[in-house]
Amino acid sequence: VAKTHVVVFARSSLFEQTTPGSLGFVDTIATVSGTNLLDKDLDRGEYGGAITWNPPGDVTYVTHYAVYIAENAAGLRRSAYSLVVAVGINVVDWPAETAEQSYSHVVVYTRSTLVEQTTPHASALVDTDASVSSLAFIDQDLDELEVAGEGTWVKPVDVSQVTEYFLYLSWSAEGAGR
Repeated sequence: VAKTHVVVFARSSLFEQTTPGSLGFVDTIATVSGTNLLDKDLDRGEYGGAITWNPPGDVTYVTHYAVYIAENAAGLRRSAYSLVVAVGINVVDWPAETAEQSYSHVVVYTRSTLVEQTTPHASALVDTDASVSSLAFIDQDLDELEVAGEGTWVKPVDVSQVTEYFLYLSWSAEGAGR
């Protein structure tokens, strides 16, 4: 059962009074909702993009929001990197190329002048992987050190964040010298 009053009993060297001073109170709850990371880092195992959330219904005592990525919805082993933003801002850009490591959730805490809340609002991280597959290129130029031909590939399953494709010549499979 939740406590609803603060009571103060005076005590003498003889006895504690039987009728205290009292004050009723309401437990302030201010938790965000709708937390989401729209991953625009298209590499497998990396995150980056806009983190958004809906503010609590009552922000009277909220001064800031603290945004992390963490190993679970409770905020376990949250990232050392965080973004702290003022009330009224409900979107932050998380840096691209943040390694997945063991992180599985984005968590948002509310802060007051006294303390940061202990239980965040969380949502599972969804990694966007937009790697193409089945690349094919046949050099149809017959001169040494010159290449020409048509390149083809199969689009990734999720193309929701892909705006365009770029084809480069490179010194390695990792794209060096492109």
